[in-house]
Parts: sequence; structure tokens; C-alpha cells
Amino acid sequence: MILDTLPNATRYISLHPFFADVLRFLARPDLAELEDGRYDILDNNRLYALVQSYDTKPVEGGLLEGHQNYIDIQFLLAGRERIGWAPFEDQPVATPYDPPRDIAFFHGPSRPVRFHAGEFLILWPSDLHLPQRHFADTAERVRKAVVKIKVS
Repeated sequence: MILDTLPNATRYISLHPFFADVLRFLARPDLAELEDGRYDILDNNRLYALVQSYDTKPVEGGLLEGHQNYIDIQFLLAGRERIGWAPFEDQPVATPYDPPRDIAFFHGPSRPVRFHAGEFLILWPSDLHLPQRHFADTAERVRKAVVKIKVS
């Protein structure tokens, strides 16, 4: 997992051939005004973004999620949230991997990551995460872009 701010994003371009495309998308001057939904950046599901608006949820009762085929780059446009993070190794499975949805859910402890507007997270398939959680003790409105990068 990598947590940083958008002005530092160029440091990570060499980590993946599509990171430059991701950066161009996240630097769009109209990004904050885009409607919620899916935005294809490259064809064939290789690179796309999901723009989302939601209210955060309590940490209790949430399950860690993991992906096998996509890297997540989550960019917080507005608001703040807590995301739980845990390594993939030895986590008890709650819901087995669903290939069409590229997701599995896991029980287990996670470390809290405090996520603020203007920051991004790079989450590899080895990074389990529990997104959309209360930053403090109450719900907050969040707006986020999640860019999905196909790994193979």
C-alpha cells in the first residue's frame, strides 16, 4: 500500500505502465464535477475509473476485501474516511473469491489508515482493505474516484 498526495504522484509512474494514464485522469480539471459512474480510460477493461459518492459506515461489522486481477488507486476528492488495511497472508476467508466481480471478503484485524481529500492510496492485490469507514465516530459524506488497473 502507498498513501500520498496528488502532487507527489509522478514519483510512482515507473511502478506500472498505466500509472501515467491514471495520473492524467486524476489531474482532469473537471474530475470533481463528473457524475457518479464508470469512466473507461483504456479499452478491454484494462483501465477504468469509478466515481462514487457515499456516506461512511461504522468500522464494526465490515469485512476486508481483496482483488486478484486489479490494482486499486483510490483518490479522495472530498471528505475523509478511515480505511482498514491488512496483508493478504493468512486472513480467514468470509466469502470466497468471485472471479466475475474480482472480489473476495475476509475476516480479520486491520490497521486504520486515515484518508483525507487530496490523498490517494495504491492498493495492490496483496493489500486487503476495508473502505468507506467512519473517520471519527459519525458518518461523513465522501466523494472518491477509484481507478482499477488490470494486472495481467
